Amino acid sequence: MKYTYKMEKTKTVLVIGNGFDIAHGLPTKYTDFLEFISDDYKSSKVYELVPKEDVDIVREKILTVLGSDNHLLSFIQEKHKEHLISGENWVDFEQEISKIVRYIERKVYGKDTELDKMIEREFDSLSFLFDSENSSSDIKLFHENFYRLLCVFEMYVTEIINKIESKYFCEEIGSLRPDLIISLNYSNTYERVYSRFRKVDYVHGKAHLNGVEFPKDRESLDAEDYRDSNHIILGIDEYLEDEEIKDRTDFISFRKYFQRIIKGTGIEYKKHLGADRLNVFVFGHSLDPTDKELLEEIIGNKKAKVTIFYHDESSHISQVTNLVRVFGKDAVIDKCHGENPVISFRRQKESMLIKDNENFSLQRSIEYLNHFTRLTPDEFKRQLNVVTCCINNGRGFATQLDTIRAYDTIRTFNFDAEYKDRLLEIAGMVPAVNDNDQIVNAFIYNEEDWIEGTAWGTGEVHRKMSQFISDINTINAKRAKKDGVVVVRSDDHFIHTYEKKIPGEIKQDDYAAFVIKMAGMLSVGGDPDRIWSLLKRVTVSDGNTSAQIELERLKTKRRDSDFIIAVCNYLENYIDECAAAEAYDEWLRENNYYENLNEGSEP
Repeated sequence: MKYTYKMEKTKTVLVIGNGFDIAHGLPTKYTDFLEFISDDYKSSKVYELVPKEDVDIVREKILTVLGSDNHLLSFIQEKHKEHLISGENWVDFEQEISKIVRYIERKVYGKDTELDKMIEREFDSLSFLFDSENSSSDIKLFHENFYRLLCVFEMYVTEIINKIESKYFCEEIGSLRPDLIISLNYSNTYERVYSRFRKVDYVHGKAHLNGVEFPKDRESLDAEDYRDSNHIILGIDEYLEDEEIKDRTDFISFRKYFQRIIKGTGIEYKKHLGADRLNVFVFGHSLDPTDKELLEEIIGNKKAKVTIFYHDESSHISQVTNLVRVFGKDAVIDKCHGENPVISFRRQKESMLIKDNENFSLQRSIEYLNHFTRLTPDEFKRQLNVVTCCINNGRGFATQLDTIRAYDTIRTFNFDAEYKDRLLEIAGMVPAVNDNDQIVNAFIYNEEDWIEGTAWGTGEVHRKMSQFISDINTINAKRAKKDGVVVVRSDDHFIHTYEKKIPGEIKQDDYAAFVIKMAGMLSVGGDPDRIWSLLKRVTVSDGNTSAQIELERLKTKRRDSDFIIAVCNYLENYIDECAAAEAYDEWLRENNYYENLNEGSEP
């Protein structure tokens, strides 16, 4: 059987922050960098992960470019030492740079606010950074220090982080098939661990200083040369008013928005915001307001359903707090717990070792084979061998989704006849996964999830895929019957169609099928708030003129199902409540209640 219909654009977007790299065992914290360039660098994490000769070479290059008198870095190092004394091993480059810029801008422009006075008291020791008698020279030096710091941090990511082979992967990420990855990191970790074929939008720039050489003497390059030699965004948010910005541009280069304009980053993800729906997953990002614009466009998008992963309870609290700072408490409460919640939090699983993990190898090989035209013959042979070996020995398949994806891949190369029966056998032994990514015993999959695009703008489910999914659904239907569970086809597309527009006329048989479908989705872990909201709306819609009659018939037909009968009774009561409310409203109108209310009296 083949289905043909207009494709509905749904985009899956993955947003990753620095916690993503940390979860993969990479030393990407600012403190890791400071330890790397310190005198005690041999006790740093980098020294454990990178060949010693490489560490020494890169470290020498970084110290040379930094210069021995980089006051900006010196100040950040002092702040780090203060935190260490208080028992906290952290420092935020951007936060400290922001304070320094505000301090110096006050010196230049003479702005006098309470906040600036506080900054001056806190940073009184910074007077060596700025000599008011030679301000132009000081401004140039400060900029150069900043650009040198950008260059060396990019060098650290390029020549150290990007050359460390991660031993870990995250199960939640490995199972995703994102249309777009929005990375707020500088490293290429996702591409190296999961797939080099997925589109990654490096909003803060991508580190790639390979081949760039810097002279050892300061006189050979000025500040602008260092500025133009790096590709990353590291800076501060705007705190000046619009009118002030026009007249105070000496330090505009420190602003993130300015750097994005100059370096052309943060553009690609905007092209995906026009999708009908967005499934957004956030991993390793604190949701800090410094990325407010992106958060508003992605998490605040009215078409987005968002899953936010958190590492521990402390990070969970921090993420919620930051969301409130960006959107306000009422909006966050509504998005998380309102009538139609669109944000959910999920604790991330512990990272797993890549070595000898057959499920990860299987999923990555399937991913690579799905980009066959970009593989070399040797790569194709190697990846296909992984998949076929897993099928033959039955190992590496964690859920039925793995069997469906494997079949979809080998079908592309017409190898399906040889492996179909074995994959169905495996599907009968592994658990199912419902629409909420929960492991369940039985679940009926929606064929429309495997739509293939065509050149003429339609989508089709290939007849072989349709049959394979139908075979798995038959397996699960038998499971469900054995377990005494009501299970029907998963159909998020079906729900979304009704949510967008309830038909003007609903036939009795269609309404009965709709009620049974929704009841079945409730029984297999569907979103109850969403399903019940839709059930009630469809039941009392103008186009559903015989709901009461059909509910009575349905109860007679389904006497063996207490749950179906309960659903019908609930909806009948809801119809009565709505009818009573409508009758009362009509009585109020007949008695001019609303007119009298506007005039300040009651009937």
